[in-house]
Amino acid sequence: MLYQGNDEHLAADFLKTQLYKIHTFYHSIQPKKLGIKMNKVINVGVAEKLGKYSDAIEVNSGARWLYTSGTPGLNEDGTLPPDFESQAKLAWKSIIAMLHAADMDVENIVKINQSMIRREDLQAYRKIRDEHLGLARPASMLSFISELVMPGMLIELEIVAAK
Repeated sequence: MLYQGNDEHLAADFLKTQLYKIHTFYHSIQPKKLGIKMNKVINVGVAEKLGKYSDAIEVNSGARWLYTSGTPGLNEDGTLPPDFESQAKLAWKSIIAMLHAADMDVENIVKINQSMIRREDLQAYRKIRDEHLGLARPASMLSFISELVMPGMLIELEIVAAK
């Protein structure tokens, strides 16, 4: 498409359209068709009865590994929001940032450990977790414990990823 004159809005719209097409194409490529080895999901029928996760994940040899520390949902100033949903969303935001810093994404998560204080937050957490994981189904462990390291901390996440 050719532009006549300095119509910046038309050029910006054209670029947005092209970027959307590139984004759509990039996400439509199936790694297996390109010869990229993916982690193998192993399901023997236990996890599917309990939730949206896998029984096990087999990692291919030669993979790069990422281990995160326990990650709470802290604000940028280091404080804890008072409510569970905010803490859970911030914890996932930090986990996603760690994955991206390692050139990984949620589909590379092999195992997730989740520690929570209150059982009544489980339904809210499942929704937040599902929003962040999408179709990824890593092996999973969720525990309810009496307390975490900081007073007021309601959730802590830890992941292992491989690519």
